[in-house]
Amino acid sequence: TRTDAALQSLRANRIGPRMRGPITKWGRKIFKVLVLPALDALAGPAVEAIVGAIERKHRQELIRGLTPENYRMKVGTPFVDWRALDGQRSLLVVHGIFSTTEGVLSQLPEPAMRELAAHYGGRMIAFDQQTVSRSTEQNARFFLETLQREAAGRKFEFDILCHSRGGIVARTLAERGAALVPGLKCDFRKVFFVAAPNNGSVLADPDHMVEMIDV
Repeated sequence: TRTDAALQSLRANRIGPRMRGPITKWGRKIFKVLVLPALDALAGPAVEAIVGAIERKHRQELIRGLTPENYRMKVGTPFVDWRALDGQRSLLVVHGIFSTTEGVLSQLPEPAMRELAAHYGGRMIAFDQQTVSRSTEQNARFFLETLQREAAGRKFEFDILCHSRGGIVARTLAERGAALVPGLKCDFRKVFFVAAPNNGSVLADPDHMVEMIDV
């Protein structure tokens, strides 16, 4: 909501001149050269703890079922019908940073979701994850360890539909899943990337922090 309001203001040229004043320019330089490194060194662990607590409060970490009826809704109960997925190709949806399953799929037309459900015989799940206080490796490990714990002895085969940071989670699953959780029978056949930062992202580069704050 804040981003949308900021963009509308920028388009209307309401704050453009003020953003480029001398005080702002010097303030940005001071922030980048002095304040940001100091914050990183002194307050890093505390900030991580605060961010983690906030994310755990507002974002869940579980594997949920996905249907044409619930794909735009938050589902707080974990998927349990692992037997239906055993030995058959299934679809896994992985959302991106700051997002949720219902958020990333909210604009997808219902006929498209029904077509996916028909193609996979209803075998669809989604991975709700914490994307700021967890690394992509931690996300992937959580998914695989859940399969290992809840569906021991079964064999899984997934296609992945992923967006944004979810693409890096998907690559971690497909490329390093066997090393993260050895012995799990889980193959990833196809990955469909939507706006995934496979060549990196400026969000991960501290040199671009000021530009991100400007936006």
